[in-house]
Amino acid sequence: MSLSDETLRKSQRAHTLTTQQTSVKERERRILQLTIDEIGAIKEDVNLYKGVGKMFMMVPRKEMEKQLKTQEKELSDDIASLNKKSKYLEKQFNEAQAQLRDIHPQLNFTGKKQCFFSFILFVVHLSSLSNVDSLLFEQIRTVRG
Repeated sequence: MSLSDETLRKSQRAHTLTTQQTSVKERERRILQLTIDEIGAIKEDVNLYKGVGKMFMMVPRKEMEKQLKTQEKELSDDIASLNKKSKYLEKQFNEAQAQLRDIHPQLNFTGKKQCFFSFILFVVHLSSLSNVDSLLFEQIRTVRG
């Protein structure tokens, strides 16, 4: 397996993980925003309680709002950081894919062809026989056609 192919897989996996983490953080932020809005809509004299383990503790309104806003800011910062990481990983993925295209310009990396090409690279890596290489590239030409 070539270095570019390995980089391609790692960056794709990392990009997927980063995207999932971003979705989770955005969901948490939306929940916090809704909570802040609900607290803002209720009267000042209503007691607020915060869940601590299996019990609830009464918390002053200003302290509760401050904690929620701090958490929201932390989540926003995490989301921004994950978005930057996602862009970097996408760029790394595209560069690795371009390197593979440069190595084998006759191939177009889409769908089944990309999977087949990765398999071919693996087989070529395992074999050192020159006639196997020519047979494999004949099959690649057949798949391309």
